[in-house]
Amino acid sequence: MMDQFADLTGRRYRIFEYEGAPDATHVIIAMLSGAQTASETAKVLNPQGRRVGVLTIRLCRPFSVANFVHALPATVERIAVLDPSKEPGAIGEPPYQDVVTAIMEAVHAGASSFTVLPRVIGGRYGLASKEFTRARAVAVFDVLQRSHPPAHFTICIHDDGTGLGISWDSSFTTATPDTVSALSMEWVRMARSVPTRTR
Repeated sequence: MMDQFADLTGRRYRIFEYEGAPDATHVIIAMLSGAQTASETAKVLNPQGRRVGVLTIRLCRPFSVANFVHALPATVERIAVLDPSKEPGAIGEPPYQDVVTAIMEAVHAGASSFTVLPRVIGGRYGLASKEFTRARAVAVFDVLQRSHPPAHFTICIHDDGTGLGISWDSSFTTATPDTVSALSMEWVRMARSVPTRTR
């Protein structure tokens, strides 16, 4: 279906799309706009010698184990799986559990080419509509570099009630001297004109 879509529109997507260093040791896995932010951040960090990458999940159901492990670099050592939701009481959010299960099934089936068994951690981001910025993406890559990274963490909000929040450098920027930032006033006007209901 993705191939048919590409034929009709010229926009080609794959089930899992990897961007970053071909020999990355640290990888963020995410869906939606968070993956794009993380990917843009990886493009800045790799020239600095970080060896990082981002795997975007385009199709989560059915989850293809074979396509998933094939998309990851064989050199990956640590993975942070991000999800903009919270599953209280669960071992981890659904994408985290999918990734852990897929890696273990592939390893046990002899279907992976990993140099080492990757360490997988789960992260919540964007809770309470907090923006996932490049500074926060850097913080996630930094967590992966720790000698003992936490099994689970929260980014974008200082405390979601779990005590798992990690900090970030709010001064981090990838802007260059010729970068132009702008705000569409049309969006501001539309936001102010949305009717509200009172009871």
